[in-house]
Amino acid sequence: MSRNHIQDNHRKRYGQFFSGRKVAELLAALLPEDITIDSIIDPMAGEGDLLKAVQSKLAEGGRIVGIEIDPPVATTCAGVLPDAKIFNTDAFVCDDAVTDEGWNLVITNPPYVRYQLQDGADGVIASGEIIRKNLVERLYSLPHLPPKDRELLLKLAKGYSGLSDMAVPSWLLCASLVKMDGLLAIVVPETWLSREYAAPIQYMLAKCFDILAIVRDVNACWFDDVLVRTCLVVAKRKPVCLLNEIDYPVLCLDLESSLIDNDSLIGKMEYCGRIGFNALSVVLAEGKDVDGEGYALSSKRSSEIFLGMADIAKTAKWALLEDRNVARYTTVIPANILSAIAKPNYTGDFITLGDLGIACGQGLRTGANGFFYLDINDEDERCFSISVKPWQGNNRDISIPKHNIIKALRNRTQVDGLTVSVDDLHSGVLYIQSEARQTDLNRCSNPGIYAVLDDAIAGYINDAERYCDEKGRTFRDYSAVKPNERKAGNAYLRFWYMLPPMAQRHLPNLCMTRVNASSAECIYIHQEPRNPIAVDANFVTLWGAESRAVAIAFALLNSVWTKCYLECVCTIMGGGALKLEAAHLRKLRFPRYSDTELDILERFGKELMRNGSMDSSLLKDIDMATLHPVANVEDAVKQLDRLLLRKLSERGAER
Repeated sequence: MSRNHIQDNHRKRYGQFFSGRKVAELLAALLPEDITIDSIIDPMAGEGDLLKAVQSKLAEGGRIVGIEIDPPVATTCAGVLPDAKIFNTDAFVCDDAVTDEGWNLVITNPPYVRYQLQDGADGVIASGEIIRKNLVERLYSLPHLPPKDRELLLKLAKGYSGLSDMAVPSWLLCASLVKMDGLLAIVVPETWLSREYAAPIQYMLAKCFDILAIVRDVNACWFDDVLVRTCLVVAKRKPVCLLNEIDYPVLCLDLESSLIDNDSLIGKMEYCGRIGFNALSVVLAEGKDVDGEGYALSSKRSSEIFLGMADIAKTAKWALLEDRNVARYTTVIPANILSAIAKPNYTGDFITLGDLGIACGQGLRTGANGFFYLDINDEDERCFSISVKPWQGNNRDISIPKHNIIKALRNRTQVDGLTVSVDDLHSGVLYIQSEARQTDLNRCSNPGIYAVLDDAIAGYINDAERYCDEKGRTFRDYSAVKPNERKAGNAYLRFWYMLPPMAQRHLPNLCMTRVNASSAECIYIHQEPRNPIAVDANFVTLWGAESRAVAIAFALLNSVWTKCYLECVCTIMGGGALKLEAAHLRKLRFPRYSDTELDILERFGKELMRNGSMDSSLLKDIDMATLHPVANVEDAVKQLDRLLLRKLSERGAER
């Protein structure tokens, strides 16, 4: 195994993306200038970049502490910060993080370790279960937490999803250490904050903090090998409040790569004759909307930052009862969308896709696309002819029984128009459930549950086990493939080449591309019970039990209302692409429709299914039907058309 592979595995295991001097200094510059800081801690200190950037802000006689679990990194951190106390231990069990009053400033870049790696296998990083247990125990031990705050944090700690990245408990730990009126300063990927499993963190921020500033890396250029925007967040601790009490301005600053020079991320920023950090200081102090060369500052309402949180709190097990009660009567619509129907004075109710009987999720994630996805050349009654893979080391195609392949939609380029059927697709996913290689049957806990796998597939698996990628890994070694194996003692229940059983989200009725260069659109999947279509994780997937609901949703999701709504709530990535997640679709709200209005939407949805593509006439019909409950429909559609064009232009996209 190469040294680089060992280093990559080590970084992945520890979730290490070190901040670096430039990011650290920018985050430090976002802190209020008029505060006195007598205690600073970084519970996941890394090489000490963040602590070094803020150590000059520490009051005389103050305390500065760093905690780092990785021994060589902790040693580096201690060398960088000789006047700080650096502890080489797990932050979740470090008693030196506990103080009577909490910390003035908690600053960190939390680790991003996927849940599949939180197994405790190496004896260094604790398992996800142990991390949760340690977090709960720590929350009980913090003397500065008021009872109400402790109650909230404990509900979140006990209730966050087991599929969460390690950043979720890390956020909760860091937030719990901040004293009242103290500051939390954190480095976070922008897309991470939109992930569904991060909803408890958004809820915690809404309830316990006032966000002072959010700064975004527009071109995703602050970190090497990171394809999403980075966000810097600074927030001030406050007593727990109700969700409906959140209404304050938040400074949101977008920074482009053109501002970067050798010294800083904003070395070329100019404002009122000032340059760099001096310009930033004035821009933040004035707090007014500015559209400068390479940057833009806007003041948004906190209710817009936490859009949809009230709806999530209605059913979330980690939400306090007080918010569930309030949330029942709270619906937040993006201000730009609301303004389009405000003139007609729409006072009706809103509904969700869930109210229509439509669920949302994410498509199939195989963990090893190079193995599981197959290109189909030809077929007969029994078999598919599959193209040889470059890693197989031979030129022969292989013939695989049809029952071992499910046709698959992997990307938008496979679809011509807005509908797709099984005959349109020439790729598939290897799907083995009730068969195993002859050589594996002897290793089974119950060999009788499996038939013998076809020789061609067995040979394909054998080739895959001999192949190593450039990092020295076999497909079986991939972190997302390892969970496929199941054992009872030393005997196998399932093998690495067996994907988990397909769920409804993998075989949906509708899907939408997650990364969109132009406006978002919805695709209809013509599912046949005997020949289903699997949809890749490149798509957000949607499904419903009733064909009527699917047709209605198909029409609504291709309307200008939906396109505008998603432009307002989704994440814009580096390069201007719109990143769409299932959580965003759950935030969608539509005017409540009468049965007659739903009949019309169903009719247009079915017409779109038959046509397979959208023309201007049908689009107008769908837009008018979507906004029919609004009094002045035509005016509302025109306003949304203009809004969509403006939003697309702002991120450099085409309609």
